[in-house]
Amino acid sequence: MAAYRDVLAVLGCADSPRDCQALHAFVHTLRGKFESDPQRPALMVNEARVGYRLAAEPGGPGRPAAGEQATEGGGGVSP
Repeated sequence: MAAYRDVLAVLGCADSPRDCQALHAFVHTLRGKFESDPQRPALMVNEARVGYRLAAEPGGPGRPAAGEQATEGGGGVSP
């Protein structure tokens, strides 16, 4: 989980209302690109009064999680 202040600090921005609004706008844009329903985010979720959390499966899409093997197509799991 990344607190708003931490994200802004990594980006070299101040913790000002303007920078917070810019961060929210950027996350909104990202959600529009990779969420199936940006109005109901499932991957990049907001933790109230804390920050953002990336809710992704281990290994990510198309990659096997630890202990699993990829199939020839690259996206499945071998029995």
